[in-house]
Amino acid sequence: RNQAEAALKQTLSRFPYESNDGSPCLKTEAEQIGRHLCNLLQRKVLQAGALIDSFQLKEISYAPEIANGMLKRQQAIAIIEARQTIVQGAVDIAADAVDKLHDRGIELSNSDQAKLVTNLLTVVCSDNDAQPTVPM
Repeated sequence: RNQAEAALKQTLSRFPYESNDGSPCLKTEAEQIGRHLCNLLQRKVLQAGALIDSFQLKEISYAPEIANGMLKRQQAIAIIEARQTIVQGAVDIAADAVDKLHDRGIELSNSDQAKLVTNLLTVVCSDNDAQPTVPM
């Protein structure tokens, strides 16, 4: 039992919970990590003549402060990905608007194009509804 706990601790410290670069992680690669655990434990108990058939993770629980930090990280990544999608869409909308105006024969100065793009990006990327204003 002590050897199994040691192998588990060693493995949990080696693999991240999540991975964005495709490397093995605890969240998605249970089978690969189980094989690693099995091989590691087998080396530890070989002298005793024991044979390790399998070692599988069913559930991993973290201390509340660690779990809270992991949740904050997941939320931050989700917010960043959502913002990147919004910005990419806003840039596409602004570029498309300038192109369509040009296609219809409406020529804008560089200054007017910059204002249009700025206004569109502001409206599309904002968390708040647009507040129309009229210059006086």
